[in-house]
Amino acid sequence: MLEISSVEGGLQTAGWLCTEILGIERCGFHAFRHGNATVMDQEQVPIATRQNRLGQSDARTTMGYTHAMSEDGRRFAARLGQLLTIGNA
Repeated sequence: MLEISSVEGGLQTAGWLCTEILGIERCGFHAFRHGNATVMDQEQVPIATRQNRLGQSDARTTMGYTHAMSEDGRRFAARLGQLLTIGNA
């Protein structure tokens, strides 16, 4: 049976590998959660849908996950989308 600490360590390593592939600064998975909320906001996804995807019951919490996106952020989101769809094409 795997211990939680070894699973978390493996996930963290996988996350760092993803940031390396994407050419961005190392960050934790929580940063991707914020990024997901921001992209949904930029795409004008309804707040109820965003809340559901993020598992939140309060719209104020969901809005706290949304950040203004720079041009670099848009490029990153586009590249991430490409990488995530490579195996699904």
